[in-house]
Amino acid sequence: APDISGTVTDIYHIKQKDNSWKTEYHPREGVIIEDETNQIGYKISGQNGYYIFPDVQGSTYNLHAFRTETFEGNDYEVGYNPLPYRVVNVCKNDLPNQNFWLDIFVMPLTGGVNGPIQIGGAFTNWTVSAYSSNYFDSTKTDNEGNYLLYLPSGTYKVVSRKDCYVSYPPYITQTVSDYQISNINFQITDWQVCDKCYATFYREQKDCGLLIDPEECLNNSILKFKQCVIMKTNDANSYLYNGIILSVEVQRAKGSPEWESFEFQVQEEGNYFVNITNGDLFNQETAVSSAEINLEPYGELFGPSDFNKNVFQLKKEIHLVPGNYTLNAIVRSQPGSYITIVISNRDVFSFPELP
Repeated sequence: APDISGTVTDIYHIKQKDNSWKTEYHPREGVIIEDETNQIGYKISGQNGYYIFPDVQGSTYNLHAFRTETFEGNDYEVGYNPLPYRVVNVCKNDLPNQNFWLDIFVMPLTGGVNGPIQIGGAFTNWTVSAYSSNYFDSTKTDNEGNYLLYLPSGTYKVVSRKDCYVSYPPYITQTVSDYQISNINFQITDWQVCDKCYATFYREQKDCGLLIDPEECLNNSILKFKQCVIMKTNDANSYLYNGIILSVEVQRAKGSPEWESFEFQVQEEGNYFVNITNGDLFNQETAVSSAEINLEPYGELFGPSDFNKNVFQLKKEIHLVPGNYTLNAIVRSQPGSYITIVISNRDVFSFPELP
């Protein structure tokens, strides 16, 4: 039976300092080539961009090439030419050179991941990714922590990730236009955020070893370990890591307005920020026109005169000592309006984007 094969290539037209353009061809690994007729499934391109569907039956196939990723709950996809798919008619002979490509004009974006870390391999193999509304790409850092991305024009959220490590800032918002961007750097601040994952994993592996048939138990513990690593890494790379002590949404339901109470505990004395977002930011339809918020035993934080449908953010810095507290809130406005209250040791309104 014949084979269908080909390569996937990124064709970069890279702007130079003298405003000329240099064309480079980069084989693309990790691209999904999927048969939309649902006859032969899918393949993923290898390190040299090569893919192959071996021993296929005589038929017509519609091959669609794309790469996809999910980040912060959003799905990103980049398609490869020919679009929407390549029509492949198979008879008796092999069909090589069924190629796919992405032809784009790009700018280099460079930077590094570094820090005062004295452990081997700390800087290497970080995944640095950039996401915009219509494009995304990722690369790995080299042994020195350096990276290079080629990006078309747009505004990107650039993030760096490595399992069990923390880098700062959690992300950088960068606009790419008509010149090279350099020194988009991240600093390593921690590398031990997965210690509890490892401790739990080793204990579960030991317990699984006591079973007559341990395979299912071992596989489950491996899956739980991987999930733990992802969760701990993502949580630790948040602007609010170890900072938030209360985050609640108070919504105006149908019927008479009612007080809602939320208890929390403060472990360390210090200054804390109460940040309130009124509705869906800058949306008057969900903003409240009146509310009251107080903190026992601190006292009143915000009163009815602080709120209206044109006030979308409120902030107050307060000094708290260790102990138990109760936040009380009531919303007086149309049903469906709401406020979000965050109490933390950081001013969330100072972040590049609201968490």
